Amino acid sequence: MIVLHLCNKVPYPPVDGGSLAMLNMAELLIQRNIEVKMLCMETYKHPLPKQGFSEFMVNQYQPQTVFVDTKIKPFNLLVNFFFSTQSYIFSRFKSKAFNNKLKTLLHQYQPDIVLLDSLFVGSTISTIREYSKAKIIYRAHNIEFEIWSNNSKKSSNYLKKIYLNIQSKRLRVEETKIINDVDGIITITTDDLNFIRQIAPSKKLINIPFTIDISKYRGEPNFNKKALFFIGAMDWMPNLEGIKWFIRHVWDKVLIHHPETVLYIAGKAMPNELMNYKNKNIINMGLVDDAKEFMTIAPIMIAPIFSGGGLKIKMIEAMALKRIIISTSFAAKGINVKNNYDILMADSADMFVENINQCLSHPNEFALLCNNAYNKAATDFNTKIKADELEKFLSSVINVTETSIN
Repeated sequence: MIVLHLCNKVPYPPVDGGSLAMLNMAELLIQRNIEVKMLCMETYKHPLPKQGFSEFMVNQYQPQTVFVDTKIKPFNLLVNFFFSTQSYIFSRFKSKAFNNKLKTLLHQYQPDIVLLDSLFVGSTISTIREYSKAKIIYRAHNIEFEIWSNNSKKSSNYLKKIYLNIQSKRLRVEETKIINDVDGIITITTDDLNFIRQIAPSKKLINIPFTIDISKYRGEPNFNKKALFFIGAMDWMPNLEGIKWFIRHVWDKVLIHHPETVLYIAGKAMPNELMNYKNKNIINMGLVDDAKEFMTIAPIMIAPIFSGGGLKIKMIEAMALKRIIISTSFAAKGINVKNNYDILMADSADMFVENINQCLSHPNEFALLCNNAYNKAATDFNTKIKADELEKFLSSVINVTETSIN
């Protein structure tokens, strides 16, 4: 089986959840000896690093890139708003050059499956249908239009609220069309799978979350260390809003009772406003080379995320590292965890403060919770198990007479 893997960003190095998820999908495929070729959009936000792809990726996927200018341009935005029915969010990723490269690779590789690893490569469907007999699989990282609809509801700017609401409605039409035009769909969370099943009840569907090789996650936490950490790409607004909210509404209250406690922050695209909090026991490390290594710096992870979508990959990795996780219930969606069993949930500033104080005051009481989280990560997000499920699903799509896997 040959899979042509289309990505709307360069997924290397894996500096955010989206790129981690894309590489994870490629790794699941090669686990089952499926041949994978990769075509990626290179953007100003996700450029190909100067040193290029890793040697492993070059040997395994022969990745190729095409530059796509996705920058928001005010003039184009206005023209789109007044003279188009397409969402500007989606249309920025349409590229003649990318489609031309795709035609070449479809002819060169003759893939059995083309995997759209993002809604934003969905505009290639007509090209794939015209130049290939490959089945098309759409991997839904989240329900995109819902994210923009929620952004509209949260906005305090009246004009921005109207604009985002219109964009989300346009995006819903485009997202629904892609869902109905493909041959099969892979979701990352069961919530998204259930939502898509309502839109396309006869579509072949499977939920394959981000997976881990549990043997690669080592290191027992030092529960007596008074330290917390937050990690996330700061060019994803829910991360930036979440950590700013935490510093503004939670952190000072924590320091009242535990003044020696340190908060470590890491992530790409770190804004200057988050770099100057040393007086508040905040150590900002910016973009780190090894996110997994960074997460061993403290025994407690915070996930103050109130919006966005998809699976919070760093939470799964923190579970595998046996960290105490204090998360909003929103951030925990899709992971199927229980409050006070494998993680601690907090949906208000007071709840965050209370949970953090308990962890800092009685740290060793949370060892069982961390073990439960570890066991959840080792079973529900096991690479080998999910690779087997994925291969069976892809085979069922190629052989359309087989029964759909749900």
